Amino acid sequence: MSFKEAETIRQTYAQKEKRCAELDTIIGKLYEDNALGKISDSRYEALSQSYEAEQKALKQELPELRVKLQRMQEQ
Repeated sequence: MSFKEAETIRQTYAQKEKRCAELDTIIGKLYEDNALGKISDSRYEALSQSYEAEQKALKQELPELRVKLQRMQEQ
């Protein structure tokens, strides 16, 4: 694996990890907005499902990227 490929994987991992953390914050605020009546229940459900699906996909990708990073370090 070339240095450029390794750097791309590192950057991708960092971006996905950061986005996953952002989604935790977004989902929390979304819940609060719904609880306070700032958004409707139907809008909350739609947004919540979308954000949770994105986060689930990210959490599935992160271990795969972590394995690639570990393999790079071993080489």
